[in-house]
Amino acid sequence: KVMHADSEKYNTIPDNKNLIAQYLLLYEMSGDPENLWKVVTEDYKKANITYQLKSDNSKALRSTIAIIEKYRDNFKQHGVQVNYAGSGYKALVFTDLILEGQITSLIMSLFIIIILLSLMFKKISVGLIGSVPIIITALIGFGVMSWLNIPLSTTTALISSIAIGIGIDYAVHFIERYKIYATKTGDKMRTVRLTMHHSGRAIIFNAMVVIAGFLVLLFSVFPPNRILGALVSLNMFTSFLGTVTIMFLIMYSTNIYFKKRKAKNN
Repeated sequence: KVMHADSEKYNTIPDNKNLIAQYLLLYEMSGDPENLWKVVTEDYKKANITYQLKSDNSKALRSTIAIIEKYRDNFKQHGVQVNYAGSGYKALVFTDLILEGQITSLIMSLFIIIILLSLMFKKISVGLIGSVPIIITALIGFGVMSWLNIPLSTTTALISSIAIGIGIDYAVHFIERYKIYATKTGDKMRTVRLTMHHSGRAIIFNAMVVIAGFLVLLFSVFPPNRILGALVSLNMFTSFLGTVTIMFLIMYSTNIYFKKRKAKNN
């Protein structure tokens, strides 16, 4: 192309080997030979072919690797070995490790929480009910991240841990108060009113204060801090809302702590 006034017509590799040899000789004499050895060996038997991607996100890298893998067997037949390297590939591997660890930790945390709640309240049903706010918070949190194309990183991976810690605190506090009033009053509607008045209000006020504190991070000049503040605030909101609504409705509809009383009355 350079030898023909930058004409696009000549932006190809010549078919003539002698012409290619002449071009290489001219480059060795006029250019920097060190640049040439970056893409080919000195005996011209091996070449280093480099492609640059327009994006280094995990989706683009996965699709590129998938295309390359289709031709791996063909490359192998010609003695070509395929390896992956570079910052983009390392980021992809790092993301996969974070995702794998995140899924494992969430499942283990949920399993441990159910066991501990069941032992604490001596009911397996309470353990399952108490895990509801955590499941809702995790699903909504990761769903919003997917919807807004927020990548999973070391910063965002911490959010689920924060959500679990806060969510289980609300659930334990609410269930314990519900149990106390159920034992004390023996009346379902009165238990509902007292629990919502006592624990419900406390959970709502606590959540609002903590959410306001994390929303301050939205004014940070550091983008990861803004993402952290927004997602933690969202998780706090869904956690307390799931506790005082969905978990509460499940407890009410299942007649937990009132089944034995009905049996005794009968």
